[in-house]
Amino acid sequence: MICTVIFGTFQYNSVCNFSCEEGFQLTGARSLSCENSGEWSESIPGCKAVSCSSLEDLSHGHINCSDEYGEYRFKSICEFTCEVGFQLKGSNSLFCQSSGEWSETTPQCIAVSCMSLQSPEHGKVNCSYAFGEYRYKSICNITCEEGFDLQGSTSLLCQNTGEWSESTPICLAHNVSLEKQRQSYTEAYVLTSCGLILSGLMAYGINYYRKKKNPGLLKKDIDNTNTFENPAFEDNETSFDQ
Repeated sequence: MICTVIFGTFQYNSVCNFSCEEGFQLTGARSLSCENSGEWSESIPGCKAVSCSSLEDLSHGHINCSDEYGEYRFKSICEFTCEVGFQLKGSNSLFCQSSGEWSETTPQCIAVSCMSLQSPEHGKVNCSYAFGEYRYKSICNITCEEGFDLQGSTSLLCQNTGEWSESTPICLAHNVSLEKQRQSYTEAYVLTSCGLILSGLMAYGINYYRKKKNPGLLKKDIDNTNTFENPAFEDNETSFDQ
């Protein structure tokens, strides 16, 4: 406040002018005069901190402000943080200046990015994106062409670290020679088994036929050994003993 006087301080015709410090603006009349009634021409003004534009909440982020003279006013400081899986693009702190402007533009929270994926040779990549191409929570499924096998995980997830959950798989051709070997082994096993069964059936059939043909052919167990005796030879035993 700066006053000019004619008849004495705060006397008739005294004029007082008001101004505010940097960062504050005048509310009320800038100049007051003492009238002949002994009253000031206007009410005494005040100084109020300048105001910066209000800040909206960040998508996938948070704002924390400290205000010295009121919300979003001169000397207010606002700090920004992002949720897990997102990174700040811009300044992490804004200061309300005396001009009523923020020191920086409002930042953004952008989903972290994973390395772009190339389709494996003889394969395809099919991705779904939650927050942008190859960014946080993107899921990519890998398939192989006919005749090729997938070596590795069929699905990859872009993590909050900016790394894929698994290494990129590859597509390998079928091992034809190995499959042929397995097929040949299986066929040989089946043929051998069938041959053994047929051989057993034939032996049984021949033995059965011999018994039917010669009823005198008897099977006898002597000393736990299977032997056969024929009555036709009984007459010759005496001559042999002699």
